[in-house]
Amino acid sequence: MLRLKMSPGLIAILLVAIVLAGTMAQAATVFVQPAAAEGVDLELRTTVVELVKAAVSEEPGFSLATNAKEADLQLNSKLLKLGGSYFVAIDKYKGEKLVFTSKMKATNAEDLDTVAARVVRSTLREMKVEETAQVDNVTEDETTRNTRRTEATRQWKFGFGPAWGDQMNTDKSGLVYTLGFIWGIDSHFDLDLALRGASFQKSGESGSSFTEFLIGTNYYLSRGQNALFLTGGVGRAAGTVSTSNSILFSDDVSSGWSARVGVGYKFFRTSTVNLGVELNYSKIFAESSKSKNSPGLTTATLALYY
Repeated sequence: MLRLKMSPGLIAILLVAIVLAGTMAQAATVFVQPAAAEGVDLELRTTVVELVKAAVSEEPGFSLATNAKEADLQLNSKLLKLGGSYFVAIDKYKGEKLVFTSKMKATNAEDLDTVAARVVRSTLREMKVEETAQVDNVTEDETTRNTRRTEATRQWKFGFGPAWGDQMNTDKSGLVYTLGFIWGIDSHFDLDLALRGASFQKSGESGSSFTEFLIGTNYYLSRGQNALFLTGGVGRAAGTVSTSNSILFSDDVSSGWSARVGVGYKFFRTSTVNLGVELNYSKIFAESSKSKNSPGLTTATLALYY
């Protein structure tokens, strides 16, 4: 009996040849219908048809058919123009039945070759067009799509008003000043960056004070020209408790993380300059060095936004 000995390399080549032969034998034939288009010139329509045909011929497992009757599948491509952009859409038919459709946007004519190839693959493989992305076929539309953002409005804020201390050894009202910057995210939300300072005087004793720097947000309950809003924020703060040890400055100090909550009302929101009133309460989450108090601050503020 004659036995043939084959090397592992020859066996691998034969296996690859068998797989390729099977793939070629089972390749589906595809007929590409002429492109339909609206508002697009004939030259560009013809170009898209040729790009679709080329993409089909390059797709493994598929080959081009010369007529619809002999084809296993038919692709009906459409080219639509919207402003300066183009949309390539392809419908996949099996006989008379529509089995799949896919579309993709090209921001300019130079991207049509990439878009056509990806839509063809998406349609033939019946997969989402986003899943056809590779490192060498990302379109300009995909590059810029995720970089677009809503532009936030920007305003400076200046305000002042009366203040009342909590655990600051003072029973008199003080004066608070606030300076901040506001980013308007949408019709309901603001982001707020604020610096506030308040001081109190007590006869015969060193006065107490409160300073805070925080990041907060404002939520408007309506989109009207005049609207009620809720406000809150977190940051760092420092406060002093009034003592009789020093005429000018108190040495009973507290500093640490702080939080603020409040409510307000803003007028003339549709204008570039606004007016607002706020009622806030702030608290330091730390005890003072001597009296072990945790200073807090209640304020009523009249604010100008510009």
